[in-house]
Amino acid sequence: GTDALQTEDNSNENIVIGTNAGSKQNHTTGKTVAIGHSAVRYNTTGLYNTAVGRSALQGGTSSGTVYANISGITTGASNTAIGANVLKSLTTGDFNVGIGFEALSDSIVTGDNNIGIGNASLKNVTGGINNIAMGLASGYTLTSGNNNVLVGANAGVATVDVDNAVIIGADAGGANLTSDADGSVFIGYKSANAMTVGQFNTAVGFETLLTETDSDNNTAVGYHALRNSNVANNSGANTAIGSIAMGAGALTGKENVAIGSSAMKNLGSGFSNIGIGVNAGFDGVTGTHNVMVGDRAGQGNRP
Repeated sequence: GTDALQTEDNSNENIVIGTNAGSKQNHTTGKTVAIGHSAVRYNTTGLYNTAVGRSALQGGTSSGTVYANISGITTGASNTAIGANVLKSLTTGDFNVGIGFEALSDSIVTGDNNIGIGNASLKNVTGGINNIAMGLASGYTLTSGNNNVLVGANAGVATVDVDNAVIIGADAGGANLTSDADGSVFIGYKSANAMTVGQFNTAVGFETLLTETDSDNNTAVGYHALRNSNVANNSGANTAIGSIAMGAGALTGKENVAIGSSAMKNLGSGFSNIGIGVNAGFDGVTGTHNVMVGDRAGQGNRP
C-alpha cells in the first residue's frame, strides 16, 4: 500500500498491507504483521506486533502484541485485540484479550490479564486485573475490579468496583455491586439483579434473589428462590433451596430456612422458621420460631 514501511531500512520478517501501514517503522523494530490503513503506523521500537484493522496499533511501541484499532500503546505487551476500537486506549497493560466491537475499548490503561469477548465487554476497565467477561456489555462499567467472572449479555453491566465475583446469566447482577459485595456468586437469568451492597450472598437459578438490594448472608438455589426478598438494614441470613422456596411472598423476615419445592413459599415478615419438605409451611406469612418438616407440613395454617 502507499507509504507502507516508508522509513524501514533494515528489519526482517515483516508483513505489511495497507496505506501508511508500518510507515514509521525503522531498523529497531521487526517481525511485524500489519493489515489495514495506518496499522502500526507509528510503531518505532516494538517487536512481534500483530495488528488487524484500520488504524490498528497506530501508535504502538510495544512488543509481543496483537491489536486492532489501538492508538496509544506505549509499553504494553502480549495483548490480543480483534475488532474495531478494541483496546484502543491501552498504554502499559499486559496479557489482555479483547474480541468484539469496542471490547476493553475506552479506558484500559494499566490493567493486566483481562479477557473481554463480546461487543463492549469490559469497555471501561482501567486498572483491573484477572477479569473475564463474555457477552454483550458484560462488565461494561467495571473499572478497577479484580478476579471477576462475568458471563452473559449484560452480566454485571452496572458494576464499577467489585472483586472475586462470579456472575453468570443474562442480566445477572445488573445493579452496581460495590466492594461490600466482593465474593458474590449469582448464576441464572436476572439472578440478584438489584443487589448493590449485600455481602456473602449466593444465588443460583432463574430470577433468584431478584429484588434484594442490601441483605447479607443469603443462599437461594432454585427457580425463583427468594425471588421477592427485600430484607432491610443488611440483615437476612435466609436459606431457600428448591423451586419457589420462600419465593412468592414479599419477604422481609430473616434467619429462615426453607428446603423443598414451594417450602414456605408465601412467607413475609416471619423470622426464624424452618420448613423442610414439599410445600412445608406453604401458607405461613408472619409466624416465627416454627419448625415444619414433611410433605405439606404446616400447610393450611396461617400463623
